[in-house]
Amino acid sequence: MKLVFYIPSNTWLHRLYPLTKLTLAIIIPYISFIFFNPVVSYTLSLVGLVFAAALGRKYLASVVNPLILIMPAIFAMIFFQAFFPIVSHPRPFHFLFSTIYYNGLYYGLELSGRIILVIIWVILLMVTINPGDLFTSLRKIGFPYIFGFMVITMLQFVPILLMESQTITEAQQSRGLKLSGFRAILPNLVPLFVGAWERAQVLAMSLEVRGMGSSGKKTSFRKVKVNNIDIVISIGGVAVAVVATYYSYIHGFFNIINTWTVTPWIGGLIAYISLIGFFVSVVVAISRYRA
Repeated sequence: MKLVFYIPSNTWLHRLYPLTKLTLAIIIPYISFIFFNPVVSYTLSLVGLVFAAALGRKYLASVVNPLILIMPAIFAMIFFQAFFPIVSHPRPFHFLFSTIYYNGLYYGLELSGRIILVIIWVILLMVTINPGDLFTSLRKIGFPYIFGFMVITMLQFVPILLMESQTITEAQQSRGLKLSGFRAILPNLVPLFVGAWERAQVLAMSLEVRGMGSSGKKTSFRKVKVNNIDIVISIGGVAVAVVATYYSYIHGFFNIINTWTVTPWIGGLIAYISLIGFFVSVVVAISRYRA
């Protein structure tokens, strides 16, 4: 399974200012965190999936592939949280031969929804942010040159290391290594580390000969500018975050962990479907990883 980061294109999301997208990547998860309601988290996650699907199949795949890998942990989180109370008034109910807690089930759904939300929106914005444009926009607001370069280098190195790891695995398999999937990670570590070290040395030398360590004014080949739509989205996003914070602080209606109830059959089905989903997602994740 191939994991990608930046995907060049000319969609409306690509044309947004990099810091505008960075602001959205912070504000959207923040709204989910302050409301503490699984409906909010899963609704925002669904909106992110719709945006990814609207951009194209490769964008949707870049978001869905990492989700497939973590779905076993998501389902396990919901199942185990349902059987453990987390507050002084757990409000249990009985389903079949087990005791399930409303608060634990609510907490598991909310926590898993937050994780899914963060993954969807962060990856969706990462695949549409050009690292060079992000670096240039960070420099415009006074972000230190060295730290900005470190961030951009990390974003560029991760997909390179992933592809290099896949190449090493295929080379070892062609030489008779029978390991695959997660078991093939350990034999890859040494050649991957050596390759990364050599790549870092070459990068360091190339930067020095190009004057990276000089004290002169740094320039950028790429040019980015803020458009009216970027200003509207940024101001609107900040305003929504402020209003949501005020509403959550004053009213707190969205946090219904102590009052949320469903019929025992629905709550029990959610808990045990998550158990079935755990085993199914493990098989799917392993098969997709090997592919």
